[in-house]
Amino acid sequence: NGLRLLLVGYESGNQTILNNVKKGIRLDTAQRFTKDAKALGIKIHGTFILGLPGERSETIQETIRFACDIDPDTIQVSIAAPYPGTELFRQAIDNGWLSGEALVDERGTQVSALSYPHLLSTEIAQSTEEFYRRFYFRPPKIFSIAKEMLADRHVMRRRLREGREFLQFLGARARERSATLDGAPDTGRAGTLQVVISVSPDSPAIAAVPAPVRAASVVASHEEVGRVTFWTASKELPTSWHRSLTGLRVPWSHVPARAGVTSLRQALDPRAPALIVAPNTVPDPRQLRDLLAPATVAQRRTTWLRQDVPVAAYYPQARGVLTQVPVGAHDGFRQSLCAPDSARVPVPTDAWTDATDPAAVRDAERRLLRSLHQPGDGYLARFDRVLSIALSRWLIRMPITPNVITAASLVVGLVGAALLAGGTLPVSLLGAVWLWVSCILDGCDGEVARLKLLTSRFGARFDVATDNVLHLSTFAAIAFHVHRVRPALGFAWPSALLLSGAIVSMASVAWLINRLPSSRRLGFRRVYERIASRDYIYVVILLTAVEHLEWFVWAAAVGANIFWVSLWGWARTKRGR
Repeated sequence: NGLRLLLVGYESGNQTILNNVKKGIRLDTAQRFTKDAKALGIKIHGTFILGLPGERSETIQETIRFACDIDPDTIQVSIAAPYPGTELFRQAIDNGWLSGEALVDERGTQVSALSYPHLLSTEIAQSTEEFYRRFYFRPPKIFSIAKEMLADRHVMRRRLREGREFLQFLGARARERSATLDGAPDTGRAGTLQVVISVSPDSPAIAAVPAPVRAASVVASHEEVGRVTFWTASKELPTSWHRSLTGLRVPWSHVPARAGVTSLRQALDPRAPALIVAPNTVPDPRQLRDLLAPATVAQRRTTWLRQDVPVAAYYPQARGVLTQVPVGAHDGFRQSLCAPDSARVPVPTDAWTDATDPAAVRDAERRLLRSLHQPGDGYLARFDRVLSIALSRWLIRMPITPNVITAASLVVGLVGAALLAGGTLPVSLLGAVWLWVSCILDGCDGEVARLKLLTSRFGARFDVATDNVLHLSTFAAIAFHVHRVRPALGFAWPSALLLSGAIVSMASVAWLINRLPSSRRLGFRRVYERIASRDYIYVVILLTAVEHLEWFVWAAAVGANIFWVSLWGWARTKRGR
């Protein structure tokens, strides 16, 4: 009949939401329709809308599962848009759901203009990215798309173009997801600590990160904190802050002072406790919990003083803050920091950093740099860490991302492996030194990520993958070097044993050690983690200099296989206990 594609508006996978918007369909009918269309060979482009009245985190998950179950060929995920004159706009006005955002940002990208007491506008916006990821990054869907591409080269070109645009979209969302949080309302979670950070017009930096952003990162790591709100004199937060705030553990919002206390009331739950942080001050993460504990247990107003200057104040209920903030006054929080009925508690100078004090900033940066040493560092690689930290201290001032440093480490390591494999003695020695430089850069990527608050799951996986590639490249280069320099020794079997042992060892470390959080890599796991580091590069440099790399091949061929066999044996012993 010529019909080959249908655009179907499913909208939601929750029947109550469909009823709320008078959609007039049932989920079972939509499922049956989709199944019948597929049986007839008709492709379906399904459209979904997040943020409709009645939406919750749970219903968003229902909709994602529904989309995966019916499995249309392609999808489009939109955000509910309350256009003026529509019924949705009237409901939003009557119920106070408008977040204050425009329907699209300055780039024309749709943002959430609705925000519910039980669902932040930011959560709605971020859920679109999750929806796309979970739908398209399923093995059956990936296989289906690949099969379609292989069957038709025109489809292949179109799919590759669409895939590139899709990945660009996900990258942009990951960078800008935090930009849609302005004016978000209360979380609806009474008893969760809310943090308000007052931002001065010119915020100094600590280790290349603005003081308010670093303060937000510290307080968000506290398990009782449920959200962070920035109170500023400016209409918008600087765009350079958004990427560092993307990895924040809790939702954050921005309330301009000119919007007044009304917008602040929308951002805070008056029944929940609140912590007010003074401008340009940053708490020490190790001491924050101890400082907060007495106030939260006693549920009393508390003001903390650093050298007799208020740096923070705790309110058992946020309504106490709201009564003290003058309308439109950015410096109104100075009054809330000095409430007359608050208990006044002095804090050590190193427990709360004043970012306007150069000496205090230098001390804070030294503490941050000392914290970069990792318990899993190899026994010899601890010297590398000293060099990498010195280099990272310079790199954080540069517009370089951690993933760029990881890529640079990979390139330098591969060049070093190539020089080691095929050069004369001076060239091979230079290649070994390049491999050592790659190890130092490998430490810098994580250090820069932690210092600039740019850690990400992708970055961690990219770093591990790069390490594994360089491990194998180094061992292969050594085997090739020995075969080229000493062909009469016949090192084919030892080389094969080395490479196979290295591959199994890397897989074993990934399964038994790396998939666990650092806090659980204790005892034998910590020992094996250190052994699996690139400490061996010092041995490679030494043996290259004395022209006896074949010793390394024999030792590593035996050692790599002993490593993974003993690791699994130890793991089974521990599991049996």
